[in-house]
Amino acid sequence: MKIKEFTLMQKLLFCVNSLVLDRAFNEIAYYLLLHYNEIGELSLKKIMTDCYTSSSTIRRFCQSIGYENFSDLRAAKARNQEDQCLIATHNWRLGRYHPRTLHDQLSSLTYRIGRTVDMEQLRRLAQAFVCADCSILFAIRPYALFLEEFQCQMIALGKTVYIFEEIRQYEPLIQKIGPKINNVIVSPTGGIMAALGNDAEKLPGMRSVLICPDYSQQPALAELLTIYQEVVPLKIQTHDIDYMELYGKYAVAYLFEILFGEILRTLEAGK
Repeated sequence: MKIKEFTLMQKLLFCVNSLVLDRAFNEIAYYLLLHYNEIGELSLKKIMTDCYTSSSTIRRFCQSIGYENFSDLRAAKARNQEDQCLIATHNWRLGRYHPRTLHDQLSSLTYRIGRTVDMEQLRRLAQAFVCADCSILFAIRPYALFLEEFQCQMIALGKTVYIFEEIRQYEPLIQKIGPKINNVIVSPTGGIMAALGNDAEKLPGMRSVLICPDYSQQPALAELLTIYQEVVPLKIQTHDIDYMELYGKYAVAYLFEILFGEILRTLEAGK
């Protein structure tokens, strides 16, 4: 896997944790992580001043992680609007970080998913992962970060898996891979579904989406879902986006663990 194949958040985290990158690149990445929610308002001049660096260094940093320049990177962030600090503070004030609340909510989420998931549907999805030359997971933070474990598991099995947050930036790579692609949109809140829009029709191969069950109450989203071969609902009974930010990532991780088990079963059966 190459750094350019990660989402913006993953790219910045990789740069911060890397011991082989230029020190200036590490510092720029760390600065952008510290100001992640303000990237849309940051100016090139301010980054130059605060990081004691030059515009050419910032441009080279952006190009090293897949963007033409800082404006291109900022545009990528604009397509993933969120204020992590406000979300976390709101969840804390509601008591959602309390150990007992976390225990009860996570137990309830995993129980509903484990009890109600359509295993035949999940087996079809597992078969798609096994048969594809490459699988692409479209997801934004926090789901993208939690999907890295699944990505590592699949790579260990010799199966290529990418995690992207949009189509446009990676369209040349997607076209280069070929038609045997398994595309999975991981969008429990429906946010990335709206971001992909009609671009999703450009995706070759199988198209699947994991989403909350309330899409049937949203006509525009329900119509958008008609282009997908498989729609896997997550049994999360809430419309609260901040709740999803905290607990939705665990629901996604749990479902992908079940899915990985089905992938292993499929591989064993094919031997």
